[in-house]
This record gives sequence, structure tokens and C-alpha cells, in this order.
Amino acid sequence: MKVDNIDNKFFIEFNKNILNEKEIVELVEYLKIKETIYKSKLQKEEVEKLDNELKYNWWCKNKEVILGKIDDSKGYGYTNPQNKSNIYFGGKEKALTK
Repeated sequence: MKVDNIDNKFFIEFNKNILNEKEIVELVEYLKIKETIYKSKLQKEEVEKLDNELKYNWWCKNKEVILGKIDDSKGYGYTNPQNKSNIYFGGKEKALTK
């Protein structure tokens, strides 16, 4: 891996086998977000609030998929596909809350 710092810019060179195409796209998107935040006039607290909202919205959208992939072979994963608002931990049902 090679990193050069030229004229206030970083140039990163690495073997293309390190990351697949999806990971490269995610990295570039992450860097674009960082650049946008850097250029914005938002205060740190506003950025953190937006970040928390995005994470919460992502979780609401994706929780069923994520929980559906948990292996329940040990009895503490997501086990009730008919009632996706509940999750079982150690054999005890607990309702999911926001």
C-alpha cells in the first residue's frame, strides 16, 4: 500500500484484490459524506443528530432482515417469524421497543 500527500490531497494506491467493487463504492460514498460534512456549515451537534436519525431509520428499515438471519441454534436469537415485533433471548420473549 502506498499513500502520498501532495498539495493537501491524499493519493492512496493499493492492490485491487484487497477490496471488492461493492466495498470500493462504499468507501467512496463514505469519503463523499465526510467531504460534504467538512464543507457544510453544520455544527457538530447537528451532524451527530442527523447521524443518529439515519442509524435509527436504517435499523427500522432493516431490522427484520438482520434479525431473520440470526442463528437460533443456541436459543437466544430471533425465533418467531410470525410475530416480528418480538425477539427471544435465552428462551424469554421480549418485545422490541424504539
